[in-house]
This record gives sequence, structure tokens and C-alpha cells, in this order.
Amino acid sequence: MAEETIRVLLVEDNPADARLLRENLAESGGPTFRVTHAGRAAEAAQCLLLEHFDIVLLDLSLPDSNSLDTVRRIHRDARRTPIVVLTGFADEARGVEAVRQGAQDYLVKGQADSRLLVRAIRYAIERQRIEEELARYRDSLEELVAARTADLETANVALQQEIAERLRAEEALASARRKLATDRERQRLMLASELHDSIGQELIAMKFALERVLTDSQVCLDAQPAETLRGAIEKCVSLIREVRSICHGLYRRLSNRSAWRPP
Repeated sequence: MAEETIRVLLVEDNPADARLLRENLAESGGPTFRVTHAGRAAEAAQCLLLEHFDIVLLDLSLPDSNSLDTVRRIHRDARRTPIVVLTGFADEARGVEAVRQGAQDYLVKGQADSRLLVRAIRYAIERQRIEEELARYRDSLEELVAARTADLETANVALQQEIAERLRAEEALASARRKLATDRERQRLMLASELHDSIGQELIAMKFALERVLTDSQVCLDAQPAETLRGAIEKCVSLIREVRSICHGLYRRLSNRSAWRPP
């Protein structure tokens, strides 16, 4: 198995502190650390442009940069590179603030032996890896949610169109039913009118004619012909009543009125 090599960018303006950190890394007995030293923030930025590093060890007390601005700049420009900040004994508050600004961890100078230093480096690298995996998972999940949302929106549009089509079809069916009912009622009315105006009037005229014959010929008719005429008259009366009853029933169906009297 190839020996693990961790590329370290050490940003430290104090040569003595830089040398101590190099010695601690060399004595760790763990992976091989390839250290690149930068004494200024501008120099560190140039190194990050030219090369990829696994970890940045950043002193918060640099002569050419506000320490927290340096953290934010490195976190912005080299987002995949974890940062461990180095603070003095009286500057732990800035270390905590640096973590809030994007650093993975902080160490107090003079308290970080080789074991603690290596552990902080490994922790920062692993935490960065986990955060990147979570970011990829989040992006993938957001893509899935966006795709699912688009599918649901498309399905919703299709459903709304289907509902609109169904409502139009139902309205057309209801309109056809209303028209059919109106046509049927109109036909009933026409039939009632035809019965009354045609057959009914003819029956009434026949009744009147028979009555005149009976009246005018009463003295000349024998009993049998007279009874025959009376029977015909009664039949006409019965037919007139039946026609009126049929007309009345048809008209009530059409208009829902309680009564109807033909003229």
C-alpha cells in the first residue's frame, strides 16, 4: 500500500512557530506531510492558485491581512480545502469565530503537540469530506425534488385539463338532455293542440250537427232512429271529454300547471 501523503499549506509569519509545527508533523509517526510555507496572506493566496492542498494551517496574526478576512477568502476561493486556524493563548475567541466563518477547527499555539496537531488535521480533512458528501447529497436531493415537482406540476396541468374537459362534456350532456326534454314537451304541446284544434273541433261540430238533426226531425223520426241519434250524440260527448282529458294531461306535463282549460 502506498504511503499516505498529506499536502499542507502552512501560513505563519513567525519562523520559530513555523519550524516547531514542521517538527511536530515530522515526529507524528503517521502519514507523510509535505509542507509548503507562506509567511503572508498574499503569498498563501498565490500558493492556492498554483496548487491544491489537503489542509491549510492558518495563523490568525498575519501582518498583511485581517485574520478573519483571510479565513473567509480562503474558504471562498478554495472551498474544498479545509482550514485549521492557529491562535495565541489569549485569542481563542477569534478561533471560535474563525470556525463560524468556515474553518474546520482551531488550535492554540504552544498547546498543540504532534498528536493533537495530527488529530486536528485528520479531523478537518474528514469533516470536509463529509460536508462535501452531504452537499452532493443535498444537491442530488434538490434535483430529485425539482424533477418530482415538475412531474407533479405537469400531472396537475393534465388533471386540470381533464377536469375541464369532463366539465365541458357534462355540461354538453346536460344541455342535450334539456333540449331533448324541451323538444318532447314541445311535441306534447303540438299534439295537444292538434287533438284539440282538429279532432276535438270536428267532434264538437259532429255533436252539434247530430243535435240539430234530432231537434229538427223529432216529429218525423220513429223511436229507433231517435235513439240511434242520441247514442251517436252521447258518443261524441264521450270522445270530446276523452280528447280534452288527453290534452289536459299533455299540457300539465309540459307546463307543470295545475289545470288547463281548452277554449
